Amino acid sequence: MPYQIDNLQWTKRLEQAFILALILYVNAIHFSPAVASIATGLLLLSSLLYGAFVIPTKQWKINQLVALGIGVLWVIVGTSKGCELSSSLQRLSVLIPLFFLPSIVHISKNITLSKYWMYFVLPLLWIVLASVLNYIEHYAFYAQMVLESKPIPLFSKVYHIEFSILCSVAILAMGLWWVRDPKIPYKSAFLATFFLLFVGLHILSARTGILALWVAVLVIGWGQRKRLPWKGVVVGLLVVGLLFGSIKGIRNRAINTVQDIQAVLNSENLNNKSFGQRWEGWKVAVYSWQKNPLLGTAPCNFREDFMQAYQELNSHIDPTNQVLPHNQLLQTAAEFGFVGLILLAALFWIAFRGNFKKGMSGYGWALFWGIFMAAMFESIAERQAGMLALVWVTVLISPENKK
Repeated sequence: MPYQIDNLQWTKRLEQAFILALILYVNAIHFSPAVASIATGLLLLSSLLYGAFVIPTKQWKINQLVALGIGVLWVIVGTSKGCELSSSLQRLSVLIPLFFLPSIVHISKNITLSKYWMYFVLPLLWIVLASVLNYIEHYAFYAQMVLESKPIPLFSKVYHIEFSILCSVAILAMGLWWVRDPKIPYKSAFLATFFLLFVGLHILSARTGILALWVAVLVIGWGQRKRLPWKGVVVGLLVVGLLFGSIKGIRNRAINTVQDIQAVLNSENLNNKSFGQRWEGWKVAVYSWQKNPLLGTAPCNFREDFMQAYQELNSHIDPTNQVLPHNQLLQTAAEFGFVGLILLAALFWIAFRGNFKKGMSGYGWALFWGIFMAAMFESIAERQAGMLALVWVTVLISPENKK
């Protein structure tokens, strides 16, 4: 390739730029979406330059061109049903990192993030601890809020569901770094941070992140089922369950979850029921998709058509409680149809097919299924913080291509 830069210094510079951009992205999302957007741009630019000029490969070229082609197709689908190009581009702007996943995977293969663990997780820990202390200060009031399906306030601009997913990804990342790098720096601080994040996530009681974390833990446990001392595991889980059960907020979240599920099963009033309102949103999404199976409603019509579908189904959910799908697959299906689902699946297949071909480790599958489960209860690609979680998981899984 005539424009290839065969220079170790440039390789290191771009890798360092990528790491710094990722660290800035992970932290800025909590106080400035604008700075997080700049960090996203630097992340994509460094990964693209790395593939184009420093270590270009035929496979990277094919994957990146296909991903960009998928982006173009997505814009075309988004302009169907009378939508203007500008509105389609604005709606799809949050998805831009998905169209550069091949480049992100390419540059991530030779990067060791465990050396920089403090920069990724300590700012998040500060937010968790500050939010937990605020919760303790107003303990009775916030515990009652949890019982009524309301979130605990956070010292972050990130929506509480996406915040819990980022916490879950951070905890899983720390577990992965510990397994991969036994000589990780500042081990005592690392273990203390891991413990505090784990406990803090559960105290703040955002179920989507907790669900993602425990699904990942179950995947890891299943993969290690022949090696685990199961009696010790069961005793440990009972102890953890009893300890968490003694915390009123966690106990109230469990009670609220059971009440939510019972309300759905017994066809009760689902207003102000978090899971119940999701259930109704899922039904509306399926109905909306059935009306427009191939291309969906298109972005400019989506919200209006979706809320109209509540009326057509004679939903008993009050207008103030009517929610969007809270499920990435159903959101994509209703908004972009079957074509959108195919395009979404194709993007992730391109990004991870190296892992699938060579065999992904149990930890890789744990991360994959954890974020997938989160996507079943939240449209995570519709917000900047959710997109960050997807990018972070991609980076964490990517080095597994290196055998």
